[in-house]
Amino acid sequence: TTVLILCRTPETPEPGARRETPRCINANVDKAIEDEKLGVIINCIVDLKAGALATAIVHNEAGERGIPLERGAAELLVQRVGHNIAALLNDLDKCALRAGAGNPVTRHIVQEMTRIAPHESIYDVMDAIGQKRAAHAVALMREILEGGEAPERFLATLTGHIRQLLQARAVLDARLPLDASLSTRIAPQMAEQFPRDSRDSLLSMVNQSWRVSKLGAQARNFSMPQLQNALEALLQTDLAMKGIEGDGGADTRQQPALLMELLIVKLCG
Repeated sequence: TTVLILCRTPETPEPGARRETPRCINANVDKAIEDEKLGVIINCIVDLKAGALATAIVHNEAGERGIPLERGAAELLVQRVGHNIAALLNDLDKCALRAGAGNPVTRHIVQEMTRIAPHESIYDVMDAIGQKRAAHAVALMREILEGGEAPERFLATLTGHIRQLLQARAVLDARLPLDASLSTRIAPQMAEQFPRDSRDSLLSMVNQSWRVSKLGAQARNFSMPQLQNALEALLQTDLAMKGIEGDGGADTRQQPALLMELLIVKLCG
């Protein structure tokens, strides 16, 4: 008589599921659900390259629920929230409540009621940094922070992304392919230098062609020394936020957003 639903969020530690099994909480839960027939795992995330599908789902669900949408509202919702269908429909309901029964959900309401997803927008931030567009990169970062993301969390997201770019740059410099064949063609000595944690290791992403392609394109905008300097700048920003090092001491601990802006400008320099 009881249904227990376990919902995996981006903050959940990386699961240990089999490659062919949809992502769940961890390997033990996967085994209990799939092997022991105690339940079913449903993947509610649409691939990042299938934005049109996510938008179509929002339009369809809005129609089913009698929620009128202003032109472009569904596309903006997907752009800000990401491709997790459960999160999209949850925010669609919030926007509908804000608009009021029978009133259309406008783009303004979507901007007011949703948070931009940092793991979705990190590519836009890095594109702006790679193009030396400091003002645009800072504006994107401000929007993420104003949406409620803590500067410390965004710093961690940015650090993980630059670590992945560093690996992609190393692969490009070694004239190796950034595709599924990488895991069999990379030299063991080089593979040993990659992170052991699968969340940060490029080798665990080679079957995600859209993601590896994006990382490769961004890595071409940076040299290896630039990415190494970026990691050093990230470390110094982290220490300054904690008041361990930096110019401001206790004052800078109270201004993490300012430290992030200074970091973005430094990365664009």
